[in-house]
Amino acid sequence: MFLCAFVTQLARIWKLERAGVPVEAICDFNKWNEGMVSSVFVYFPYDGDPEEVQTTYSHHPAFEPGDITTVLHHPDHPRRAVLLEDIRAQRRLMRIGASTMGVVTFLLARALL
Repeated sequence: MFLCAFVTQLARIWKLERAGVPVEAICDFNKWNEGMVSSVFVYFPYDGDPEEVQTTYSHHPAFEPGDITTVLHHPDHPRRAVLLEDIRAQRRLMRIGASTMGVVTFLLARALL
């Protein structure tokens, strides 16, 4: 179940990475929930109406109010957006996962031979 949700999220992020419109976003506030925090950003797509996007939750704030970063939003659906920082974090996570799977596969193959 977790793997399916993860793959779906990655597909959405990759689509935005390819076709997304980059805009600057400013951190409005940090939202706390059960000891975890997410930074909420406000950005203005081409139609001028403000939209919000937030980081994934973590133990420490990734941004402080007033910080500026880049958001990629869907050209036809401005509410569909992702922070460029989250794309980079997903790439790191994928590299770590792929490396770990490679090592585990190698060790299992070696143990079976």
